[in-house]
Amino acid sequence: MINNIRVLLTSFLLISVASLISCGGSNPQDHIFDISVREGEMVPRVETQTGNVLLSNRKLIKINHNDTVTFRITSDVEGGFHIHGYDLLVDVGPASKADMNFTADATGSFDIVLHKFESDSDHSDHSDGDMKHDSDHSDDESVVHLGVLEVHPN
Repeated sequence: MINNIRVLLTSFLLISVASLISCGGSNPQDHIFDISVREGEMVPRVETQTGNVLLSNRKLIKINHNDTVTFRITSDVEGGFHIHGYDLLVDVGPASKADMNFTADATGSFDIVLHKFESDSDHSDHSDGDMKHDSDHSDDESVVHLGVLEVHPN
């Protein structure tokens, strides 16, 4: 009888451990995206082991919670490449390539926009990266909605 209880408890323990392993969240991944902003459109490519691949949906970038992300960004206009909700902003333009590095620590859908700089003074307003007071830019012609970053829970 004691042997039957041991076998039963051992079986239960093994099944519990197997369930935890199979249902546990995936390990965080590292992602590198090359993003070109051309004529108001985002063209995202993802770096893979076999090369640089164009994403099938140019308006949507999907990652998982706690993934590490690098965006390497080029743009045909001067502006601030910004991810709403993450309060990330980097200056981009035709003469430069900018990197944006972050860990996807918040889940949900986050708008990716380009704040076009109309003059040098516009550029200085954004240079500190303080975008904590996001507002609805739907009527602002200097803001171009490029796409959405989706961060899924593990």
